[in-house]
Amino acid sequence: MFMNAESLRKYTKEDLRQTANRKILWEIRMMVEKNPCMRFNQLLTNMGIVEEKTVEGKRIVECNWNEESVDTLEKVWKNPFVYPPNIKKEI
Repeated sequence: MFMNAESLRKYTKEDLRQTANRKILWEIRMMVEKNPCMRFNQLLTNMGIVEEKTVEGKRIVECNWNEESVDTLEKVWKNPFVYPPNIKKEI
């Protein structure tokens, strides 16, 4: 079942994090299977979980440690690398 923000309201904050974390792991697992040649950090960057920037000629990978898991999951679901336009599978 594809979950939206409204369907997640019944969870406590801790339950919500754990549920979102499990769904993020499921999405990562699916991307590993679909893209066996990609390195793990490439997958995380392409999925929008971490950001890659160039600052003064140096490549920097950033992760927002304070972002709630449900927000990360929402970013993953909206990412066209994970779900190309018009293709959305129910989990």
